[in-house]
Amino acid sequence: MIGTLDAHDRERVARTGVVPMTEAEGMALFDLALAHDRAVQAPVRLDPAALRAVDAPPPVLRALVRTPRRTPGEQQPAADRIAALAPADRRQAVLDLVTAQAAKVLGHADPTEVDPGRRFADLGVDSLAATQLRNAVSAAAGVPLPAGVVFDHPTPAALADFVCGLRWPDQERGDGSTMAALDRLEAALRTGDAGGDEVVDRLERLLIELRPPADYGDLDTDDLDTIPVDRLYDIIDQGTEL
Repeated sequence: MIGTLDAHDRERVARTGVVPMTEAEGMALFDLALAHDRAVQAPVRLDPAALRAVDAPPPVLRALVRTPRRTPGEQQPAADRIAALAPADRRQAVLDLVTAQAAKVLGHADPTEVDPGRRFADLGVDSLAATQLRNAVSAAAGVPLPAGVVFDHPTPAALADFVCGLRWPDQERGDGSTMAALDRLEAALRTGDAGGDEVVDRLERLLIELRPPADYGDLDTDDLDTIPVDRLYDIIDQGTEL
């Protein structure tokens, strides 16, 4: 498998503390395993220095390395530091956490190289990196995340919103988060490339779907083409006149 990886992928794997083996080394370990009655679960080469540099080594490897002693301030988990913030500041703190972890996974020295609004796939996150990112964000935020979370929430901003909703659900339900999301959307549309006709068409369809069926009474016949079929059924069921 390692033979199919490019230089960037090899470097990323090396940062996890796992050192690639040559084909000869792999075959020798395979022959050695066959010669013993006991099962050998993981014949791997490890880099202890790289393991010590990992923020959260895999549980199976944690006993193999000694992590440096941290100061009391550094020992406080990121989730606790974020929880101590005012609710209005938490979302940005979680977004900073997500972009920082994404930068580490991608090998960027500066988290600002990760655009919060850009899709992970466009940033270079593949399935392996997605798993690493999920694990890193889960450990840092102190909340279990589903396996496909990076693909289901495909930008750093979307992932940060999802993590906030899991970690502080009461806040997300009661702080006007929908309006906050609309504010962020409006700001994004007013800066840079708004996406052109595709975005406009999608927003128009969303507005049509959100309007109560009774409001369609003022539409002209020509406007029927803009109404989704499921909304037309709602209008018919409620007896709204067009």
